[in-house]
Amino acid sequence: MLPCVKVCGITHHDDAHRSVALGASMLGIVFAPHSPRYLSPEEARALVQASPSSAAFVGVFVDEAPRIVLDIAKVAGLKKVQLQGSETPETCREINSVLPAIKAFRVDRKFLEDPQQPERYMHTEAHLFDSKADGIEGGSGQQFDWRILENIPRCKPRILAGGLNEHNIADALAAVRPDVVDLSSSLAERENPRRKDFDKMKRFFKVLENT
Repeated sequence: MLPCVKVCGITHHDDAHRSVALGASMLGIVFAPHSPRYLSPEEARALVQASPSSAAFVGVFVDEAPRIVLDIAKVAGLKKVQLQGSETPETCREINSVLPAIKAFRVDRKFLEDPQQPERYMHTEAHLFDSKADGIEGGSGQQFDWRILENIPRCKPRILAGGLNEHNIADALAAVRPDVVDLSSSLAERENPRRKDFDKMKRFFKVLENT
């Protein structure tokens, strides 16, 4: 059974429509201010209103206070939130009690020192695993060693991120068996990282369908 697809870093309603038409079930909007794909809450609201009603928009936040996360989610009309920073289990519990929350984990040396930490984040909808890149908030766009996840408890639906593309998706599915795959920078236009390359998107979904 193929995983669901989340296309993250959406900034334009055309990219939202194309993503959904190709098969994406979740679309990510980045609220980390230093990201090249950042949108303000007002811009996000306009994007959500101009996009397919079937799209489940997920807001990506990095170490924001619960009140700010939930206020922005309400303004923008988000269906879920993704917590990409160093949020505590208590913070995740508070947010998840109001709106479904995905907790992201950066798979780096520090993470490997405490591979049981996902078990402390049970009050979330899902766990996302991404690579760690210094100085980058949000997704890194870099692949990590998927074999690491063999030793991580699968206690929630698993979302795989980090450098996924048409060339490695088959290996990723075989190695991790994720419930959701999350792509962003690998689908971006070379000249404009805020927009998605439709040809890249079509190739990825075609490969995924044939996997």
